[in-house]
Amino acid sequence: MVKIMTSEYRALLFKVVLLGLLVAYLAGSAMMLKGADTFLYALFVVSFFKINSFFDHFKSSSVFRFFTVLFVLIFSLVLSSTLLSLPSNFLFSYKFEVFRNLLLLPVIFNALLAVKITQKELVLMIMLVGSYTFFYALAVFWEGDTRSVGLLTGPIQRGNLAVIYAVLALIVVYFAHYRWQKILAFIIFISGIVLSMQTGSKGGWLALVISFSTLFILFSLYNRRQLFFLLLKVASLVLVVFFLWDFLPVQGRLEYALKGLVGYLNNDSAIDGSVGARLEIWKVTLLAIQEFDWIRLIFGQGFMSFIHHFEQAQKEGVTQLSLLAAHPHNDFLKVAFEFGLLGVALFSVIFIYPLVLVLKRLKEKENFYHALAGILLIEMLLEFMLTDSAIFTKQLLYTYLFLIFMLLISFNHASIKQDVCDNKQNVKP
Repeated sequence: MVKIMTSEYRALLFKVVLLGLLVAYLAGSAMMLKGADTFLYALFVVSFFKINSFFDHFKSSSVFRFFTVLFVLIFSLVLSSTLLSLPSNFLFSYKFEVFRNLLLLPVIFNALLAVKITQKELVLMIMLVGSYTFFYALAVFWEGDTRSVGLLTGPIQRGNLAVIYAVLALIVVYFAHYRWQKILAFIIFISGIVLSMQTGSKGGWLALVISFSTLFILFSLYNRRQLFFLLLKVASLVLVVFFLWDFLPVQGRLEYALKGLVGYLNNDSAIDGSVGARLEIWKVTLLAIQEFDWIRLIFGQGFMSFIHHFEQAQKEGVTQLSLLAAHPHNDFLKVAFEFGLLGVALFSVIFIYPLVLVLKRLKEKENFYHALAGILLIEMLLEFMLTDSAIFTKQLLYTYLFLIFMLLISFNHASIKQDVCDNKQNVKP
């Protein structure tokens, strides 16, 4: 009996430490703390205590097997492309680190699979991590920082990550069993959107609009009663933004975007605004891809080659944009340019495979909201990939990978099923 209790205690202690480190890593990444990677490496070390179950999980879990093989293939692709097109010292750069550290994730994912994360625990983790948005938004108001200054450096990543936790918290509001969970989730939803607006990240705002549209469509199909509650939440958000309007850079950012778009469409020689600049960069990228021979069309120009091509395009007068673009501000174009069709196919399964799995769960009553959260998470990743860089930034890529993996494996441990069935807002597809 003592041995059994000791074994159970050790298992519980390991689970608390593992998930605690993961919460710390995700929160640190969302706030873009310099020491956030320390928690990732700590996760890797702790996860080695479960390494003996690696091959068993590889055989038994199709989800774990998929991600393990995918990470190895992506790393191999980027490594070979780097060795062929860049100096060997680039292997130690932070840009390559994004893909090098993918090899750590199978070990961590194996440990997450071993501790059997339930949907309740996943919800709790999202709320713990998402709570940072409330305090961070208050700190920005207190410091008076503006876009790209102080607490708002790296505004695109900060804004996009804030939207991710805001949208996921909105889903939690619908099925959380306890009132305090609903209240906390709603606070995270509001504060996450406010933080995104503080950063001036228009891509995050677009992702929010797309998420609301998706919710409207899916609730119309599966649970029309929830449409009323969705409108109430949107109205609450609009009211908060109305009162904070003078303290948020929303109007200025939208006017700047509109000016850039109009200028670009009018063939203004002085391309201004992020929207106009993006359209110009996309045009240059597409023109370059059209000139590829069949080898480059399949395998690409090489990792980190885009910046050199764009610099040459500026010298040759292909573009009038004075800003030197390091990447196309579109992950699909970047992957097509640097890794070819092979890279596009490989990187696409990052969201295609999980999307297929969550869509299968959408009609299951006990899994409806978690499947919905998965759909919205994948949608947001796609939008971020279309308008900037998501899979080439470790904060966004790793946040997505951890959340989508835990969501997929939690379907097999749906301890929240009873809560959902008892909840009066139970969905009836």
